[in-house]
Amino acid sequence: MGRRPRWTTTLALAVVLALAVVERARGDDDVDARDDGTHRHGDDGTHRHGNHPSTPTLGASFKVEIAHLSITTPASVVGKYDIAIANFGRTLYGASLSGALTYPHDARQRLGCGAGATIDIPESVKAARMAVILLLDRGSCAFTEKVMNGQKAGADAVIIVDDRDEPLLTPDAANDEGTGSYVDNITIPAALARKVDGSKFEAEIARNERVMGTMDWHDVLPHPDERVEWELWAETNDECGHTCQQQNAFMRDFKPIAKSLEQGGYTQFTPHYITWQCIDNPPTTEACKAQCINVGRYCAPDPDADIHAGYSGADIVIDNLRALCAFDVANKSNAPWMWWDYVSDFSDECTMGNGKFAMRSCAEKVAKNIGIDVDAINACMGDTNGDHTNPMLEAQIAAQSPPAGSSRRDIRLLPTILINGERYSGKIARGEVLTALCAGFDQASVPAMCSDAGLMHAECVRGQQGDVTCAADKEGDGKTACKETGSFPYYECACPEGSQSVVGHDGTEKCESVNMCAQAMHDMANCSCDRCVCTNLQHGKFQCKTEAATACDEPLSRAATSQGGCWAKDGFSACVDNIDAKRKASREGGNPDEVPSVVCKCPKGFEGDGTTSCVEIDECKTKCKDSNAKCVNTYGSYNCTCSAGYAATYQPEPVDDWICLSTHRSGGASLVFTSVLMSILGVASASYAFYQYRARSYMDREIRQIMAQYMPLDQHPPDDDDDSPYDQPPQRDSAKQNILPTSMELSDF
Repeated sequence: MGRRPRWTTTLALAVVLALAVVERARGDDDVDARDDGTHRHGDDGTHRHGNHPSTPTLGASFKVEIAHLSITTPASVVGKYDIAIANFGRTLYGASLSGALTYPHDARQRLGCGAGATIDIPESVKAARMAVILLLDRGSCAFTEKVMNGQKAGADAVIIVDDRDEPLLTPDAANDEGTGSYVDNITIPAALARKVDGSKFEAEIARNERVMGTMDWHDVLPHPDERVEWELWAETNDECGHTCQQQNAFMRDFKPIAKSLEQGGYTQFTPHYITWQCIDNPPTTEACKAQCINVGRYCAPDPDADIHAGYSGADIVIDNLRALCAFDVANKSNAPWMWWDYVSDFSDECTMGNGKFAMRSCAEKVAKNIGIDVDAINACMGDTNGDHTNPMLEAQIAAQSPPAGSSRRDIRLLPTILINGERYSGKIARGEVLTALCAGFDQASVPAMCSDAGLMHAECVRGQQGDVTCAADKEGDGKTACKETGSFPYYECACPEGSQSVVGHDGTEKCESVNMCAQAMHDMANCSCDRCVCTNLQHGKFQCKTEAATACDEPLSRAATSQGGCWAKDGFSACVDNIDAKRKASREGGNPDEVPSVVCKCPKGFEGDGTTSCVEIDECKTKCKDSNAKCVNTYGSYNCTCSAGYAATYQPEPVDDWICLSTHRSGGASLVFTSVLMSILGVASASYAFYQYRARSYMDREIRQIMAQYMPLDQHPPDDDDDSPYDQPPQRDSAKQNILPTSMELSDF
């Protein structure tokens, strides 16, 4: 069994432990350096050698990751120097950066402190278009603040020169929100140089000598064979500030890359979680019970430092154990990459924020949806209340300490990544970690993914240059989506999903939304029924639904005075089902929910607002005006009759009226016969067209779903701009129809 950290259970020490466990910088005052193999945080976030007085049993060794700086000119400082890689920023594993070392001539700029601090880069260096390696002095503010200000000034890398004579230390970042914003946005390499070395470089630059050098990260990681073995030490706690936010964002973003590398056999990945032991004797105190499982054997600090409220340390240990078992079950099923799906979905669905973090049902639902055997996970976890050891957690305790003969030190910092047994230093982000993994391959076995500049540079990750630039839409063309490319600057701005680039009359391009509903309402059975409507959503998605029948479709009694909020009287109603207008809005890219389901429109033969009143019109004032015709107005309609010896014939639009033709003139009989025949043929044609339309509508409604699977359907008939159902030419009343040529009765209904 590996060396097990032990801890006390008083609340005050539990809070100190929570900070010491994950080694997060706190901004303490600097202390004198001691070379006893342990480390602590300095005022600027360094891991320095020395004991932490508050946690003597938790002292942990920490290995400083070393890169090299080779100076080529001037001759007085030519040589190869060690520099300590920062635990933030971009570490160019397997690569190098050559350029000019610069140091501010203005002494006030040499610390690089203060929001928006001014740091001048020599014009001669800018004009030469060479990389800028900026030297800044340590002290007065955090490393992250110095590097961020150097990056804003135009530096390609920042080397901070120590302010005291001591061994190299690892520059780290604090866990506060302010520092977190720096960490998210720093995209250049950062390192620390010894005072004795950096002072020589600065002195030469102060004498106006041009100091040229190369920062080299080629030999930082070993690459013993064709496969890279790597580990991620993390935690399921999602409320530990910026560290947890960074960790969860990385795991979601890196998931497709990690799965691809694992499925291709390029890597062997193993997740880990830290655990501790309660040393109270017996381990049955209130604090042990709240923060430990298996009778004090496996513990985690309370996430909110209050053992009486909120989530407990025991909750974290149990969810850590469940994640370990999810990996174990998936690995035994020859699909270890499924762990990435599990932790990604778990961090989205089972959070402390939504109250589902410690809910077993939530975690089991995630595992089940992914396809990991839930029963096998539970069997792996065992009884967390029993007075016995747990093999999975014992293995984690052993793995926290380095194997025999290894130069690696104990795992204390979370999150921590190990690549081929060596600790990764740098920003925990997709591009940076992928670069490091690729540097760990033997040259003959590097996967093609490592040649994808877009993936390596990751400019479209949230907060990176591509993401910020595209979102700003400075060109005003709507291209706010960031797309990674394989050439500099490794991104391009594109139209967001659900829109397309359209060239205007002036030759400029702009992004316009794609109306997905237009095609869906033609091709999809569940979107093309008589009462189907469609709404365009964001990111190229759309939603179809079936509108319910309205009050206008309900039977109407003659005694009713309203229908669907509209006027009604004597069997007449102003209520109009507006489904056609809703469907028209859908096809044109509008929102059908903004179109009223019912409109009030007086039927033909009436006029008014349709809501409170409709007044009967005397159609005889405008209709049946033939000199041989007689018009009788009726309620809601009119009757048009012809004098003896004349036949009534309907003339369609634009006349839209009946005329009387003589049957006594030369050829009159023939003319009447022809007129009647034409009328009959016209009515027959109209009836056939109406029958064909109704038959087609019936077919669309009843069997479109079947036909859509085998053949494309014809286009829908064009919409009539007038959505009123009362827009047909007046027809003769079938109950009172008179085919004699002497009279004609006309009715709208």
